[in-house]
Amino acid sequence: MRKIIQIACGGEYQDIDLTTALCNDGTVWQIGIFEQGWSKFPDIPQDKEIKENETVKEITFDWDTIIRDRTLLRTRDGLKALILSKDNNSEFPLNGVIINNSGWLITTSYSIKGRTGYSADQTDDIVGYWEEANNE
Repeated sequence: MRKIIQIACGGEYQDIDLTTALCNDGTVWQIGIFEQGWSKFPDIPQDKEIKENETVKEITFDWDTIIRDRTLLRTRDGLKALILSKDNNSEFPLNGVIINNSGWLITTSYSIKGRTGYSADQTDDIVGYWEEANNE
């Protein structure tokens, strides 16, 4: 059985005298002094339920192509990504740097020049880095 869990009424200075009720099943009903009975508010349209696997997608970059072409990528956050190799040695796993124009450098633990030709005097816009655990 439907039960009222909250009720609100119009004040004496309003043009219309309405009583509105929220029920335990989520429906909202209204009655006025000139109405014969309660009328149900229409349901509020709901967005289609989205499953997490439909919204979360793994993004895989082609690291070798990026290095060959010395390409800067745009990430989802609008930052640029630059790939570097550790100590300019292709045997080590690749490392990346997140770039923007803030002028702040988080780390210099990896070769800035790398195989990309990104020179050390361009480090003023590096703000973060990540490591590729696997270079296969």
